[in-house]
Order: sequence, then structure tokens, then C-alpha cells
Amino acid sequence: MFGLDSLIELISAGVVLWRLRVEGLELSSERTEQAERTASYVVAACLLGLALYILAGVIQSLTTRDVPRPGAIGFVVSVAAIIVMPLLWQRKRFLGELLQSEALEEDGVGNLACGWMALILLVSLLVQRRGVWWADPAASAVLGIFIAREGLEAWERARR
Repeated sequence: MFGLDSLIELISAGVVLWRLRVEGLELSSERTEQAERTASYVVAACLLGLALYILAGVIQSLTTRDVPRPGAIGFVVSVAAIIVMPLLWQRKRFLGELLQSEALEEDGVGNLACGWMALILLVSLLVQRRGVWWADPAASAVLGIFIAREGLEAWERARR
């Protein structure tokens, strides 16, 4: 299951790019609205899928007491994600408002979640040294619930 979160984020980003392309081709406003609605549903489903993925990892970690142990590259990638992903989220939120694209704004939530996952990983590594093995799954559970809530709200907005 490793990497499934990245696949989910790629699907979300891909559908948002498709939606922006439809608008960029200057097709009818009706076509752009339909592309926005479709993209909004896909992004919402991706957020819900990401939440399920995280919560499945929480259950696995709690039942096996298996905790993450990234190597040097994983550590560097996590630090980069902590820095870059919130910036990407802010930019997508700004552009989503500017372009009136909730799909783009919600896609940014996936980036924010990626940054939070990286932060949770690094902080939990420090806390694990003090014998608190469940720090990562506990923090991840909170993140999973947040993302699930965002996904449900995004789904409701897409329905309108």
C-alpha cells in the first residue's frame, strides 16, 4: 500500500489540470461548469480516499505496533514537504478563489495534508525516542479525521 497516497494526489492534481485546460480552451461556460463539477467530485473522492488510506495505516500501526522508520532520503523528503506543501496549498487556494474553482482549492488540501503527514512523521520520530510508540498513529488519526471532514464538505459543495 506504500505510495497509494501519492497516487491519490496525482489523480486529484490530474483532474484539476484537466478542468483548467477545459477553461483554457475557451469552451462554453456550460462545459467549464461541468468540468468544474466533475473535478470537484473527483477531488472530494480523492480526499475521502486519502482519509481512508491514513486511517487504515493508523489501524495497522496500532495493531502491529509498527512505526515509521524513514531512511536519509525519506527524512530529506519529509523536511522538503513540510516547507513546500503548505506554500503549494496557499497558492492553490489563492488561484482557486481567483478562478472560482473549488476543485483547485480542495486539491490544495491534499498538499496541506502531505505537509502535515511529513511533520507528524518527524515529530513522532522524536517522541518515539521517549518510548511513546503510538504518537504517529494518534496524530495520523486526527489528520485522517480532518481530511475526511474536508472530503465530505467538498462532496457537499460539489452537489450544489
